[in-house]
Amino acid sequence: MSDHDHGHVLSAKSRDLERDTFIFIHLQTSKLFMGFNQKVTPVTSALIHRWVAFLIGDRGPPEPFWLCPVTLVSAGIMAYRMVASGPGIDPDLSEPLPPGNYGWYFDAACTNCWGPPNLANSPFRLTTIEGRLEDMKEYLSEDFERHEFPPIANATAATARDQGRCRFTGATENTTVAWIIPPAVSWETQDFGRQSDWDQTPFVVTENLITMQAILKTHFYGNNFTVDVDDNRRIIILRSMGDAQKLLPSHFPRQSHISETSNAESVDHYLRLHCRYSLNAMLLNGDISETYSNGLILQTMHELGVNHVGYHDYHESDMVPFDDPGWTTELGREIMADVLRQRLALSRYRADLEEEEADAEADAHSDDDDDELV
Repeated sequence: MSDHDHGHVLSAKSRDLERDTFIFIHLQTSKLFMGFNQKVTPVTSALIHRWVAFLIGDRGPPEPFWLCPVTLVSAGIMAYRMVASGPGIDPDLSEPLPPGNYGWYFDAACTNCWGPPNLANSPFRLTTIEGRLEDMKEYLSEDFERHEFPPIANATAATARDQGRCRFTGATENTTVAWIIPPAVSWETQDFGRQSDWDQTPFVVTENLITMQAILKTHFYGNNFTVDVDDNRRIIILRSMGDAQKLLPSHFPRQSHISETSNAESVDHYLRLHCRYSLNAMLLNGDISETYSNGLILQTMHELGVNHVGYHDYHESDMVPFDDPGWTTELGREIMADVLRQRLALSRYRADLEEEEADAEADAHSDDDDDELV
């Protein structure tokens, strides 16, 4: 499926995650706020509402909202305006949500879409755990191993608790003990107001450790999958994992030798944090403006000689030749499309103006004829 089959150009993030379902909010223009690849992450309206409440957490409750099918209309270069094209969807509906474009509305009639939802005020984790750890290597330097690898005492205790088996698959070969939330990135599980004096100590505990196969650790830190503890510990796939995906069961198994009320199962607390981190990183944002900023668009327009595009000051002679390779890029094609829209609008404006002048002239002649008759 090409980008334009979606009705809008996909950002690098949306393309990378192979999204097919998009939820827009409306600010000055409509912005992509949330996206899904339903080939790996099927969703319903009810599930989206539950996840939104989960992401907001103690900043809630979330403002009531309805999803509504929308059509995206061009609002300039790499910019769109959403127009409702169907009725609002029941927030409690548990039927599969068809892939497509949806708007975030604040009323059931889907007439009020202005402004960001209160979820937009949360501290977005738009980088995966793996990406954040990679970023931190530069300034953690020699201390990095202390942040990435657990103390021996905790690792030994976790191995004993898990009996050396991967908690996901039960395998005993090629396993490793890893943090669920590495203490080095634990501050990112908190709201901005709590981050300045954040203490990592509650994360340097055995409950924040889990035994897993090494190949799964890579995907776990890439936030490609997570555990939805509040849905009977269902495993959520957020990005295609290839053959590694076949290793995972549908749900995170409980350990038969551990009591349901045992503190040893407080891994659930850290799994919830990992789930929240993962949903933030993989589902939120990814608007086209993240790939094509206004500065980049203006620079490319300048390079293509499109410096005076408007209803009254359009100068085609300033543009580079149409066989210039700049027109064949994704952004170049969008700029050309906007040039053509502007040209058509200018043509219609001039035609309407000429028609108005002709009508005015005809009326003037009619008045003169009436005066002569009198």
